Amino acid sequence: MSNLLSELTPEISDESSGTLRSLNENFSVPRDSHTPLSLQSEPSGGVVTTKKRERKGHTKARRGCFNCKRARIKCKENRPACDYCAHRNLACKWPDNIQLQAQTIPSRALARRTGPPDSIPALPQVQGPVFNANDFRLFQNFIDSAYPHHPTGSESVWKHEIPAIAHEHGYLLHAMLALSASELADEEPNPVTSKALSCTAISHRVTAITKLNVAITAGLANFEQGNAMLAACFSLLFQSVLLEDGLLEYMTFIRGTVTVGFQMGVKRHRVLFEQAFEQTEIPESIDNLMLAAPLVHPILVRKALNSLERLQPLCDHPVEIEMFKMLHEVARSLITCERPDLE
Repeated sequence: MSNLLSELTPEISDESSGTLRSLNENFSVPRDSHTPLSLQSEPSGGVVTTKKRERKGHTKARRGCFNCKRARIKCKENRPACDYCAHRNLACKWPDNIQLQAQTIPSRALARRTGPPDSIPALPQVQGPVFNANDFRLFQNFIDSAYPHHPTGSESVWKHEIPAIAHEHGYLLHAMLALSASELADEEPNPVTSKALSCTAISHRVTAITKLNVAITAGLANFEQGNAMLAACFSLLFQSVLLEDGLLEYMTFIRGTVTVGFQMGVKRHRVLFEQAFEQTEIPESIDNLMLAAPLVHPILVRKALNSLERLQPLCDHPVEIEMFKMLHEVARSLITCERPDLE
């Protein structure tokens, strides 16, 4: 019986092994591009092996903030607050050595640079003067009420033509701002604000005179420049009345106004102020106001006469002597009447 079993066993084992091999060949998984590498297997010495997916490494944040370290998460290390702290409205605090290093490294890097980096655009260069909001207020006040009321009948010129060309001539713009600031300072009840406006007026006046001298030295080039110079002289002339001890500057700008007007006449440039250098009758409205005006206080008139008499030794040129006589005559007439021609 045992012999019979031994003879049948090899035959069964051979048939079963052949059947298993045929099944493996028919149902083997083909290796193509659609099958992941982790599912493909290769026989290696009769043992099936699989490839494991490699784990991606990461860098450890060693300079993170205290909150990220406490939460055991990776800190983004962006300043002044990292993403974790900013999202949770936490105070992002860093170790002292990290803060010191963050402050010193940029300065060292900038010291090593020989020129500006290409990635940072250069700041635009500002051309010309920069004005503030207070200057715009002064400009508007000049157009509204502070413009010179001479020559008579030139209100439209002062409100439209002159402001339209002021941006092209710095001396004119600063003269307009200076006169406006002086008028506001004279009307301001607060002494602190009045003093600040007076300082602003003097600053604009000095700038206007400096630029005007340069322009006059260069010469009168065209019609617009001549009228800009004339308007600047008128503005500085009217501002002299609002300044303390401004008589000398008042006389200086009278001469400057006449000089600019004479040069415009020589070059046949049209003057926007049509009645500036013409003998015209006093309008009836102004005539009535002058008649109703009170007399000037005698003490003020005597002080004006004393100031004029001190200027007499300085008058050498015939034009200066004639101007002194006219001013002295006007001052003397103010003792008895506001209108010298009514005496």
